[in-house]
Amino acid sequence: FQFYLLEHNLEAVARHMLIFSLALEDPEKMGLQEQSEAFLEVWGNALLRAPVAAFVREQASRLALLFRERDELEAVLRFWSCEERGPQAFPMGRLWDARVRHYLGSRYDARCGVSDWDLRMKLHDRGVRVGPGRIPGVAFELRDSSAYHEPNRTLASGRLLTHCGERVAARGYWGDIATGPFVAFGIEADDQSLLQTRNGQPTKTAGEITQHNVMEVLRELAAWGRPRDTQGDREKQPEPEGSPEQETSGDLAPAPFKLHFLSLGSAPSLHHKGCYQARFQLLYVACG
Repeated sequence: FQFYLLEHNLEAVARHMLIFSLALEDPEKMGLQEQSEAFLEVWGNALLRAPVAAFVREQASRLALLFRERDELEAVLRFWSCEERGPQAFPMGRLWDARVRHYLGSRYDARCGVSDWDLRMKLHDRGVRVGPGRIPGVAFELRDSSAYHEPNRTLASGRLLTHCGERVAARGYWGDIATGPFVAFGIEADDQSLLQTRNGQPTKTAGEITQHNVMEVLRELAAWGRPRDTQGDREKQPEPEGSPEQETSGDLAPAPFKLHFLSLGSAPSLHHKGCYQARFQLLYVACG
Protein backbone atom coordinates (compact mmCIF):
# COMPACT_ATOMS: atom_id res chain seq x y z
CA PHE A 1 0.00 0.00 0.00
CA GLN A 2 1.14 3.54 -0.76
CA PHE A 3 -0.23 6.41 1.34
CA TYR A 4 0.32 10.07 0.44
CA LEU A 5 -0.21 12.65 3.17
CA LEU A 6 -0.79 16.32 2.42
CA GLU A 7 -1.10 19.02 5.09
CA HIS A 8 -0.93 22.80 5.02
CA ASN A 9 1.21 23.30 8.13
CA LEU A 10 4.24 21.61 9.66
CA GLU A 11 2.62 21.15 13.06
CA ALA A 12 0.09 18.77 11.49
CA VAL A 13 2.86 16.89 9.64
CA ALA A 14 4.84 16.48 12.86
CA ARG A 15 1.71 15.27 14.67
CA HIS A 16 1.12 12.63 12.00
CA MET A 17 4.72 11.49 12.39
CA LEU A 18 4.28 11.16 16.14
CA ILE A 19 0.99 9.25 15.88
CA PHE A 20 2.40 6.86 13.28
CA SER A 21 5.51 6.23 15.38
CA LEU A 22 3.24 5.46 18.34
CA ALA A 23 0.99 3.14 16.31
CA LEU A 24 4.04 1.25 15.00
CA GLU A 25 5.86 1.08 18.34
CA ASP A 26 7.68 -2.19 19.01
CA PRO A 27 5.31 -4.49 20.98
CA GLU A 28 8.24 -5.51 23.19
CA LYS A 29 8.68 -1.90 24.34
CA MET A 30 5.02 -1.05 24.93
CA GLY A 31 2.08 -3.32 25.73
CA LEU A 32 -1.13 -3.17 23.73
CA GLN A 33 -3.19 -1.62 26.54
CA GLU A 34 -0.59 1.08 27.25
CA GLN A 35 -0.12 1.73 23.54
CA SER A 36 -3.84 2.13 22.83
CA GLU A 37 -4.35 4.45 25.81
CA ALA A 38 -1.38 6.63 24.81
CA PHE A 39 -2.69 6.74 21.23
CA LEU A 40 -6.14 7.89 22.35
CA GLU A 41 -4.79 10.57 24.69
CA VAL A 42 -2.36 12.07 22.16
CA TRP A 43 -4.96 11.90 19.42
CA GLY A 44 -8.05 13.18 21.24
CA ASN A 45 -7.17 14.89 24.54
CA ALA A 46 -6.23 18.47 25.26
CA LEU A 47 -4.58 17.36 28.53
CA LEU A 48 -2.32 14.35 29.05
CA ARG A 49 -1.22 12.18 31.92
CA ALA A 50 2.41 12.67 32.96
CA PRO A 51 3.64 9.30 31.52
CA VAL A 52 2.07 10.06 28.13
CA ALA A 53 3.51 13.59 28.11
CA ALA A 54 6.94 12.07 28.85
CA PHE A 55 6.50 9.69 25.91
CA VAL A 56 5.70 12.63 23.62
CA ARG A 57 8.85 14.43 24.76
CA GLU A 58 10.97 11.34 24.21
CA GLN A 59 9.56 10.64 20.74
CA ALA A 60 9.86 14.30 19.74
CA SER A 61 13.55 14.33 20.67
CA ARG A 62 14.14 11.15 18.68
CA LEU A 63 12.27 12.42 15.61
CA ALA A 64 14.07 15.77 15.76
CA LEU A 65 17.41 14.00 15.33
CA LEU A 66 16.15 12.51 12.05
CA PHE A 67 15.22 15.91 10.59
CA ARG A 68 18.10 18.07 11.73
CA GLU A 69 18.41 19.78 8.35
CA ARG A 70 14.77 20.84 8.31
CA ASP A 71 14.84 23.72 10.74
CA GLU A 72 11.14 24.50 10.90
CA LEU A 73 10.08 20.91 11.52
CA GLU A 74 12.82 20.51 14.08
CA ALA A 75 11.58 23.64 15.89
CA VAL A 76 8.12 22.09 16.24
CA LEU A 77 9.54 18.85 17.61
CA ARG A 78 11.85 20.71 19.99
CA PHE A 79 8.85 22.60 21.37
CA TRP A 80 7.15 19.28 22.11
CA SER A 81 10.23 17.83 23.80
CA CYS A 82 11.09 20.88 25.91
CA GLU A 83 10.06 20.71 29.57
CA GLU A 84 11.10 24.30 30.32
CA ARG A 85 8.36 26.64 31.60
CA GLY A 86 6.08 23.63 32.05
CA PRO A 87 2.38 24.09 31.21
CA GLN A 88 2.88 27.87 30.94
CA ALA A 89 4.58 27.36 27.57
CA PHE A 90 1.26 26.16 26.17
CA PRO A 91 -1.62 27.02 28.56
CA MET A 92 -4.10 24.59 27.05
CA GLY A 93 -6.88 25.26 29.57
CA ARG A 94 -6.93 28.98 28.81
CA LEU A 95 -6.61 28.43 25.05
CA TRP A 96 -9.43 25.88 25.03
CA ASP A 97 -11.69 28.23 26.99
CA ALA A 98 -10.94 31.04 24.55
CA ARG A 99 -11.94 28.82 21.63
CA VAL A 100 -15.19 27.86 23.37
CA ARG A 101 -15.96 31.52 24.14
CA HIS A 102 -15.43 32.49 20.51
CA TYR A 103 -17.47 29.55 19.21
CA LEU A 104 -20.46 29.96 21.53
CA GLY A 105 -20.51 33.75 21.76
CA SER A 106 -23.50 34.86 23.84
CA ARG A 107 -24.29 31.22 24.69
CA TYR A 108 -21.01 30.77 26.59
CA ASP A 109 -22.57 31.11 30.06
CA ALA A 110 -24.99 28.31 29.14
CA ARG A 111 -22.27 26.09 27.64
CA CYS A 112 -23.21 23.06 29.77
CA GLY A 113 -26.78 23.24 28.51
CA VAL A 114 -25.57 23.70 24.92
CA SER A 115 -23.40 20.59 25.17
CA ASP A 116 -26.23 18.57 26.67
CA TRP A 117 -28.60 19.74 23.93
CA ASP A 118 -26.14 18.77 21.18
CA LEU A 119 -25.63 15.38 22.80
CA ARG A 120 -29.32 14.59 23.11
CA MET A 121 -30.56 16.12 19.85
CA LYS A 122 -27.67 15.25 17.51
CA LEU A 123 -25.59 12.37 18.84
CA HIS A 124 -28.05 10.10 20.64
CA ASP A 125 -29.89 9.52 17.37
CA ARG A 126 -26.62 8.15 15.96
CA GLY A 127 -26.19 5.71 18.80
CA VAL A 128 -23.58 7.72 20.69
CA ARG A 129 -23.35 7.75 24.47
CA VAL A 130 -20.77 9.89 26.26
CA GLY A 131 -19.75 9.20 29.84
CA PRO A 132 -20.52 11.75 32.58
CA GLY A 133 -18.08 14.12 34.24
CA ARG A 134 -15.90 14.87 31.25
CA ILE A 135 -13.04 17.35 31.63
CA PRO A 136 -13.22 20.15 29.01
CA GLY A 137 -11.04 19.09 26.09
CA VAL A 138 -10.44 15.56 27.41
CA ALA A 139 -12.37 13.11 25.25
CA PHE A 140 -10.79 9.93 26.61
CA GLU A 141 -10.64 9.93 30.39
CA LEU A 142 -8.87 6.59 30.89
CA ARG A 143 -7.63 7.32 34.41
CA ASP A 144 -8.69 9.45 37.37
CA SER A 145 -9.46 13.01 36.30
CA SER A 146 -6.69 14.39 38.54
CA ALA A 147 -4.09 12.67 36.33
CA TYR A 148 -4.76 14.97 33.37
CA HIS A 149 -2.78 18.16 33.82
CA GLU A 150 -0.04 18.12 31.15
CA PRO A 151 -0.95 20.16 28.03
CA ASN A 152 -0.96 18.20 24.78
CA ARG A 153 1.59 20.27 22.88
CA THR A 154 1.02 18.30 19.70
CA LEU A 155 -2.23 20.25 19.30
CA ALA A 156 -0.36 23.57 19.11
CA SER A 157 -0.11 25.39 15.80
CA GLY A 158 1.03 28.78 14.57
CA ARG A 159 -0.81 31.64 12.91
CA LEU A 160 -0.09 35.16 11.75
CA LEU A 161 -2.22 37.60 13.73
CA THR A 162 -2.62 41.36 13.50
CA HIS A 163 -1.40 43.23 16.58
CA CYS A 164 -1.17 47.03 16.65
CA GLY A 165 -1.36 47.08 12.87
CA GLU A 166 1.47 44.59 12.41
CA ARG A 167 1.46 40.92 11.50
CA VAL A 168 3.00 38.81 14.25
CA ALA A 169 3.43 35.06 14.60
CA ALA A 170 1.54 33.45 17.48
CA ARG A 171 1.33 29.91 18.77
CA GLY A 172 -2.01 28.68 20.10
CA TYR A 173 -4.83 26.20 19.68
CA TRP A 174 -7.10 26.69 16.68
CA GLY A 175 -8.32 23.13 16.30
CA ASP A 176 -11.85 21.78 16.07
CA ILE A 177 -13.90 22.04 19.28
CA ALA A 178 -17.29 21.25 17.70
CA THR A 179 -16.59 17.78 16.28
CA GLY A 180 -15.28 15.34 18.86
CA PRO A 181 -12.72 12.62 18.06
CA PHE A 182 -15.33 9.90 18.65
CA VAL A 183 -16.60 9.96 15.06
CA ALA A 184 -13.47 8.26 13.73
CA PHE A 185 -13.51 5.10 15.87
CA GLY A 186 -16.46 5.38 18.26
CA ILE A 187 -19.57 5.12 16.07
CA GLU A 188 -19.29 1.66 14.47
CA ALA A 189 -17.74 -1.66 15.46
CA ASP A 190 -17.45 -5.16 14.01
CA ASP A 191 -18.34 -6.54 17.43
CA GLN A 192 -22.10 -5.98 17.49
CA SER A 193 -22.25 -6.49 21.26
CA LEU A 194 -20.67 -3.04 21.61
CA LEU A 195 -23.61 -1.49 19.78
CA GLN A 196 -26.37 -3.02 21.89
CA THR A 197 -28.96 -0.78 23.53
CA ARG A 198 -30.95 -1.09 26.73
CA ASN A 199 -34.14 0.93 27.25
CA GLY A 200 -33.31 2.81 24.08
CA GLN A 201 -29.83 3.86 25.28
CA PRO A 202 -26.47 2.44 24.13
CA THR A 203 -24.84 0.18 26.73
CA LYS A 204 -21.33 1.28 25.74
CA THR A 205 -20.00 4.81 25.53
CA ALA A 206 -18.34 6.17 22.41
CA GLY A 207 -15.08 6.22 24.36
CA GLU A 208 -15.32 2.50 25.17
CA ILE A 209 -16.09 1.66 21.53
CA THR A 210 -13.19 3.84 20.40
CA GLN A 211 -10.77 2.14 22.78
CA HIS A 212 -11.87 -1.31 21.58
CA ASN A 213 -11.50 -0.38 17.90
CA VAL A 214 -8.11 1.27 18.38
CA MET A 215 -6.80 -1.77 20.25
CA GLU A 216 -7.93 -3.99 17.36
CA VAL A 217 -6.18 -1.75 14.83
CA LEU A 218 -2.95 -1.75 16.84
CA ARG A 219 -3.17 -5.52 17.27
CA GLU A 220 -3.42 -5.91 13.49
CA LEU A 221 -0.46 -3.57 12.95
CA ALA A 222 1.63 -5.54 15.44
CA ALA A 223 0.81 -8.76 13.56
CA TRP A 224 1.64 -7.30 10.15
CA GLY A 225 4.70 -8.99 8.65
CA ARG A 226 4.73 -11.89 11.11
CA PRO A 227 3.89 -15.49 10.15
CA ARG A 228 0.13 -15.85 9.88
CA ASP A 229 -0.08 -18.62 12.48
CA THR A 230 1.33 -16.25 15.14
CA GLN A 231 -0.81 -13.23 14.32
CA GLY A 232 -3.53 -14.17 16.75
CA ASP A 233 -1.10 -14.05 19.68
CA ARG A 234 0.78 -10.80 20.09
CA GLU A 235 3.06 -12.27 22.72
CA LYS A 236 4.26 -15.10 20.50
CA GLN A 237 7.30 -14.08 18.47
CA PRO A 238 8.43 -15.65 15.16
CA GLU A 239 11.23 -18.19 15.38
CA PRO A 240 14.78 -17.29 14.28
CA GLU A 241 15.45 -17.40 10.55
CA GLY A 242 16.09 -20.87 9.22
CA SER A 243 14.59 -22.70 12.20
CA PRO A 244 12.40 -25.77 11.55
CA GLU A 245 9.46 -24.00 13.16
CA GLN A 246 9.73 -21.15 10.71
CA GLU A 247 10.02 -23.44 7.71
CA THR A 248 6.74 -25.13 8.58
CA SER A 249 4.87 -21.98 9.54
CA GLY A 250 2.35 -20.18 7.34
CA ASP A 251 3.17 -17.62 4.70
CA LEU A 252 4.39 -14.22 5.74
CA ALA A 253 1.89 -11.39 5.80
CA PRO A 254 1.99 -8.81 3.00
CA ALA A 255 4.75 -6.22 3.03
CA PRO A 256 4.01 -3.14 5.21
CA PHE A 257 2.73 0.10 3.73
CA LYS A 258 4.79 3.12 2.74
CA LEU A 259 3.87 6.67 3.78
CA HIS A 260 4.84 9.67 1.63
CA PHE A 261 4.76 13.20 3.07
CA LEU A 262 4.01 15.66 0.27
CA SER A 263 5.36 19.20 0.26
CA LEU A 264 3.39 21.90 2.06
CA GLY A 265 1.21 23.93 -0.26
CA SER A 266 1.48 21.44 -3.12
CA ALA A 267 -2.28 20.80 -3.31
CA PRO A 268 -3.05 23.41 -6.04
CA SER A 269 -0.50 21.90 -8.45
CA LEU A 270 -0.80 18.24 -7.50
CA HIS A 271 -3.24 17.34 -10.28
CA HIS A 272 -0.90 18.81 -12.93
CA LYS A 273 1.91 16.35 -12.17
CA GLY A 274 1.97 13.31 -14.41
CA CYS A 275 3.37 11.01 -11.72
CA TYR A 276 0.12 11.34 -9.77
CA GLN A 277 -2.28 10.84 -12.69
CA ALA A 278 -4.70 7.93 -12.04
CA ARG A 279 -2.59 6.96 -9.03
CA PHE A 280 -5.04 7.33 -6.15
CA GLN A 281 -7.91 4.94 -5.43
CA LEU A 282 -9.21 6.67 -2.29
CA LEU A 283 -9.17 10.24 -1.00
CA TYR A 284 -9.74 10.91 2.69
CA VAL A 285 -10.33 14.49 3.84
CA ALA A 286 -10.04 15.09 7.58
CA CYS A 287 -12.31 17.47 9.46
CA GLY A 288 -11.03 20.22 11.70
